[in-house]
Amino acid sequence: MAEKRDGEVWRKHFDEVKESGVSVIGVVRDEGKGLASGAKESLPEAIYQVDSYHAIAHRFGELVGKFEKKVTKLKEADTKDGLEKNSKETDKAIELFNNFSYLYYCIINELKPFHNSGEIRNRTTAEGEIMAALELMQTLGDDEINKRVRGAIKVLPNLLNYFQQTKESIEECKKEKIDKEVLEFLSLAWQWGKAVIKAKNIDRKHRAIEQRDIYIFFAKELLKDRYESISQLVFGKLELIIQASSMVECINSILRPYLNNSKNNVCQKFLNLFMFYHNHRQYRAGKRKGSSPIELLTGEVYKGNWVELLMDYVEKEEPSFFL
Repeated sequence: MAEKRDGEVWRKHFDEVKESGVSVIGVVRDEGKGLASGAKESLPEAIYQVDSYHAIAHRFGELVGKFEKKVTKLKEADTKDGLEKNSKETDKAIELFNNFSYLYYCIINELKPFHNSGEIRNRTTAEGEIMAALELMQTLGDDEINKRVRGAIKVLPNLLNYFQQTKESIEECKKEKIDKEVLEFLSLAWQWGKAVIKAKNIDRKHRAIEQRDIYIFFAKELLKDRYESISQLVFGKLELIIQASSMVECINSILRPYLNNSKNNVCQKFLNLFMFYHNHRQYRAGKRKGSSPIELLTGEVYKGNWVELLMDYVEKEEPSFFL
């Protein structure tokens, strides 16, 4: 619990993390001033990465949906009014939506660590392409777009810091004498695998699965019985590429409904219970299926679901509780 979230509160938090024995290599964060200030004071040596989701996808993706809904609404109004062609307002809205969404997806593409060929994307070139798209967005004549573009330009210098980790991960793989073509296939399989996780639209998800499986097939054909060991090594190195605070957002998405239904009634005991639940619950899907966060962290296997484990813990601490 904390009464506020200013720089001093965050600094103390990071100091406590370090004192507990955790080595902080990097910080992936949004643009909150308190968090930024605290991290800068406590962790000056850490690599700083702007959360690419908040910087780009959240900032502009929201507008894509907003403009699309406006186009749909205007088209329905034109039809209702019996117009054979779109009204001028509708045509203008369609043009804005098409131009803006095109530039948005150009930026999203430049965030990918690898080209479609499997080659590492050049950071300088990617930054230039993103900046060009942002500048073109400013020519569309929309105040809301311009406001969000200014925010994106501000964080651009730290947006692609993860490209350095991409280079380091690939260099580590090359030291293992992995064939260049195999490495490119596995890099693309990993990248499409990330797209599978991110995709909300079912058609996009199916396309991402199809593309991922194609590159896995090619890699298997080349590696034969060495596929499992080599792919695990490569995927393990690539997992060090972190461009968004997805792990934190996952916790937030679970916690948020409880906070929304408990306005001004959240206490430390509740947060402790939530922490126990999150740490000991088993993942139901994905690559961590069947494991809990605490098991992944410690390597110990816990038998029973989180409720049973909680009851065991309570009984151990307070034997008389269930009497």
